Amino acid sequence: MASPASSQQPLPPNYKTVLDNADVLVQRVHYGPHEFIPPHDHYAVVTVLVYLNDSGVVELAHEPKPGDTEPDVVKRPPTHTGAFRIGPAAFERHSVRNLGDVPSDFFRVELKQLPLDWLKDQVRGPAPTPPLHDGVSTEYTDARLRIDRIICKAATACSIDADPAPSVLITIPTPDELAKEPHLERWVQPGEHVVITTSRDHAQYLRILLLPAKP
Repeated sequence: MASPASSQQPLPPNYKTVLDNADVLVQRVHYGPHEFIPPHDHYAVVTVLVYLNDSGVVELAHEPKPGDTEPDVVKRPPTHTGAFRIGPAAFERHSVRNLGDVPSDFFRVELKQLPLDWLKDQVRGPAPTPPLHDGVSTEYTDARLRIDRIICKAATACSIDADPAPSVLITIPTPDELAKEPHLERWVQPGEHVVITTSRDHAQYLRILLLPAKP
């Protein structure tokens, strides 16, 4: 069966909900340098994390499992702008500590309609390596989900083709855009053709397409 919405309890203010509909819950997340975020819950739902900056190591301390006395501490490695990770559905209760000297900024895109057992192991998509080339590349695809990277050259109208599937479109920002741009996310309706004007070299977008379940 599909996963429930994960917005049942309030999260720390580090998690800001920017989009919530029947298909997705999108949160913009910010951990300040050396910031500690107290324990909080993430409900079981398949999630795509899209990293918005180059950040350092983040430590996650999961509450002890039954029979254990010590928390399960894992360290998320440094992230890179434009990389992504798809995580299986799993309930988590943990605290977070940013061990780095710079913030950690990313989107959590929770996919409400995917079955809880849809993904067994996490999938990582690396950031693109310069030089960047204009066009669309599919970086992940299966029967229910496709992730495209879109790169557009400078000072043009970046045309993003219509698709039968709804999608979340995320702008991969420069450091200046990350600090100034309040809206880096956009919900794209099925069949909607999107045109974005960009003024920088090789503007980059990640598009998360939600493919319909086959009968």
